[in-house]
Amino acid sequence: LGIKYEQYVWVRASGWRARQYDFYVPEWNVLIEADGTYWHSSFAQIENDRYKNQLAEHVGRKLLRLPERGLTDDIIDAALHEAAL
Repeated sequence: LGIKYEQYVWVRASGWRARQYDFYVPEWNVLIEADGTYWHSSFAQIENDRYKNQLAEHVGRKLLRLPERGLTDDIIDAALHEAAL
């Protein structure tokens, strides 16, 4: 896709618990989480995902959640461009 990104990025903010995100696109200030059913279906993980949503918003970064199943380069590219708007 030709997009520069960082993988496994920690986000920290004063008064918040740090969380790790799957990817970060610095040019667009977008965090990305690939949500697979195995890792994102338990109650504890759903609560953690909500927390990560709030943390991303708190630090002023967009968070893009992509379902792990069925991802293609075209879908990722379109989602990233939409998030960058």
